[in-house]
Amino acid sequence: MNQTIDYKIWSRIAPDDDWRLPKISDCKLELIEKREAEMGEIPADILLSVGGITSFVHFRLAEYEGENSVIYARKFAKKTAEELEGALEETGMETVFCTEKLIPPVLNEYTPMLTLSVWFDNDKSFSSLFEDIIALFEREMPFALPSRFGEQTPPDREYTDRAEFIEFLKNTPAPVWYARKPVTHVHINDCERTDAKREDLRVNRLSIRMPDELYETEEWKFALRRLLRSLTALTGGFFGQICREESGVVSWWWRGIPLELGVACTFGEPYYSLIPDASENGEKFAEGYAYFEEPYGPYVPIELVSSPKKKFGSRARLYPDDFTVAANMPIGRK
Repeated sequence: MNQTIDYKIWSRIAPDDDWRLPKISDCKLELIEKREAEMGEIPADILLSVGGITSFVHFRLAEYEGENSVIYARKFAKKTAEELEGALEETGMETVFCTEKLIPPVLNEYTPMLTLSVWFDNDKSFSSLFEDIIALFEREMPFALPSRFGEQTPPDREYTDRAEFIEFLKNTPAPVWYARKPVTHVHINDCERTDAKREDLRVNRLSIRMPDELYETEEWKFALRRLLRSLTALTGGFFGQICREESGVVSWWWRGIPLELGVACTFGEPYYSLIPDASENGEKFAEGYAYFEEPYGPYVPIELVSSPKKKFGSRARLYPDDFTVAANMPIGRK
């Protein structure tokens, strides 16, 4: 039988130097590689669930006859993953977590929240992006995928079919999207909606909400920074940010670059060309895009900035009129 099954173990503990594969009759176990793991290559569901992964082992069951060889190889792989405190990927099977997972933050009405947002221009349709957005979440932030969704709060539909959900998004002006813990919500602010009565500049906005405490975990910090860059490039975003407090942009009402840029931010056109620091000092992650992190944020010309008009105190809700309109507004009106 000319078949192969791959076993990949991502673990917190590295195997000993003398670690070897067992010999199994009627089959062949091949060691593909055994090395240190880089954070950027770890599958997102494992990276964000386990934490502290440092090692990668990949071996293959080849040229086997019968199920006994498969059963033995699987038992060996699981036992190894348990001993090394890791997770096991096996061809054709769901990931098996063989160690304790990270404990999610407590979530209640007092939990400080973090928001990752990307704003992009009105001429880019959300409908044309949903397929790619879901694929990106699957790859980089699976916890942003829906647990439940619908047209009202609380949503009444469970996520069971990818194609069905994408079709729902394309036909629903204001979807309610509950994500998977510890991520709480994904918000779609589509400026093609016609039910917004306020006369002001609206742009498209995609945002993700979760407990702020997650940003203290290196794996989540890495994944969120990566996701911010990826979403900005995917949507053609002119601005994006990871904000641990209230943003200086109220939902989709764009009044200019906020005074507080967040712990990480991105710039695309037209702001990329209007901010000299973007091309000179920013991390270029795609053509015409720049990325910054605290404390090395850019200098943004004051004429591009929208500032708060006053201190808000403990007021929970902010409004567009709480912020000035930037003197230079290169974003068109809807």
